[in-house]
Amino acid sequence: MPPAAAAVAAGGAAAGGQQQQQGGVSTFLQAVLRMGMMWYMFNMFKGGGQQTAGTGAASGGMLRPLYARGDLVDLRMFLYERPYLHDFAKGTLVWELPGVALGTTPEHKHTYSYRPSKAVQNNGTLFLHAVFSRAGVDFAAEDLPPGSVFTKTLPLIRYMAPLKNKTGVNLLAAEGGPVTTPKASQAVSDQEAAPAQWVSHFKPNATLSIIDHFTAYTRANVPQPLREHFQFADQEGEQYLPLSYFDEFWLLRDKMVPVNDSLLETPLHLEVKTGSIWWMQLQQQMEQSFNMQTSMGIAGEGESDEVKRIFLEGNPYLLALTMVVSLLHSVFDFLAFKNDVAFWKDNRSMEGLSARSIMVNAVCQLIILLYLFDNETSTVVLISSGTAVTEAERAPPGLPPQPMCLPWF
Repeated sequence: MPPAAAAVAAGGAAAGGQQQQQGGVSTFLQAVLRMGMMWYMFNMFKGGGQQTAGTGAASGGMLRPLYARGDLVDLRMFLYERPYLHDFAKGTLVWELPGVALGTTPEHKHTYSYRPSKAVQNNGTLFLHAVFSRAGVDFAAEDLPPGSVFTKTLPLIRYMAPLKNKTGVNLLAAEGGPVTTPKASQAVSDQEAAPAQWVSHFKPNATLSIIDHFTAYTRANVPQPLREHFQFADQEGEQYLPLSYFDEFWLLRDKMVPVNDSLLETPLHLEVKTGSIWWMQLQQQMEQSFNMQTSMGIAGEGESDEVKRIFLEGNPYLLALTMVVSLLHSVFDFLAFKNDVAFWKDNRSMEGLSARSIMVNAVCQLIILLYLFDNETSTVVLISSGTAVTEAERAPPGLPPQPMCLPWF
């Protein structure tokens, strides 16, 4: 086969492979590369030295931790349908964990069977309140020293559109018969035709991470990612409370439970663990990158979940091998496109070439591109598939060659 036809065929096979892998491993590599570029651009353009007004923070002085590593606190978790829990007696105590050592405590797990109320079943809200108090202190007393009791709150209800129905049609069945029954097919059609409605979903997992970080800072040197996590014990803002946050990085959309009248009981898995400051900052950077990619249209909705799923369910050795193969695939795809451009640039004759094969390959590539565009594939995959749609138009002998056609560019 001539080099031009081979390059076009290789481009077709590459685009077909990308179309098959768009929801799997190739998506991981593309998302990681985009995340790295977004992280670099974010750090380059965000600017340094800008100080935000913290809670009670002045321009000078020191910030010191109120608690030290190893101090004991009592932890209680309450369920309440409002974001603020002023009266602890109104909340539902779901877990009590005494004697938690800050910065050194091992993992603790607990499962609670939650029965949603009528208000929650009808798109109501629900919050998990983690209440810290010094060990042995009555957390409900009113005359406690500042910083003796502090809380962290997590909304357990998330409103989002339901996942798309993945029921399809078996094209290999006799006469193209559908996989589902006629009534089920009609229900699927009605569901697709109806406008998308936001549905409340229950988060079945709640992981509270207590950061092992007890460092004094000058106010001007507080790292920017930590500012939003700082809670101060007094209005002067000289002593900050232990850093903690609810880790939702590994909570995927398809693991959430839709809430409606039929949901009578569901488990709530609680976990308390010690986390590191660098892992918290890495999670923040990755979440910011995912959100930025989605807002800019580079990544599709829920594509970050597929990347996280690869980390959760994939073999690390196979993942490393896949990254290497994907990089080589991208390099070979670029070289094939480069050689294709160089060949048609200097070509003066169609001798030995099959115009029919070239046109058929170009049409196939265009069909693949339109299919990816119709399925709302990420922009990176569309660009890669669009560059493969190349068609060389050659005039009759004796006339100068016509320029190469690059659709979508």
